[in-house]
Amino acid sequence: MFGPLFRPENQTLSCWREIMTQIQLKLRPTEGALLRVIGVTERRGYPLLHVDAHSGDEHMSVSLSVKNNRPIPLLLNQLNKLHDVYFAEVKV
Repeated sequence: MFGPLFRPENQTLSCWREIMTQIQLKLRPTEGALLRVIGVTERRGYPLLHVDAHSGDEHMSVSLSVKNNRPIPLLLNQLNKLHDVYFAEVKV
């Protein structure tokens, strides 16, 4: 149907899906370390889906699941700059 009143329907991509990435971190077991990691993650635009943390005497193991529409290396770079982070890497 064509004419002055014809408006094509809005088409959305049916193949669109959000990408989830798991990040593994090892932190110093200091007060506020986990809170700083969560804060940086959310401020950088990566919404958290799941956080799992296990504390030991020498370090704290943390697993984050984030939604990402942005490159993950940007987030890893920021997390690795935190003083309490021994390392942050993508869990394969």
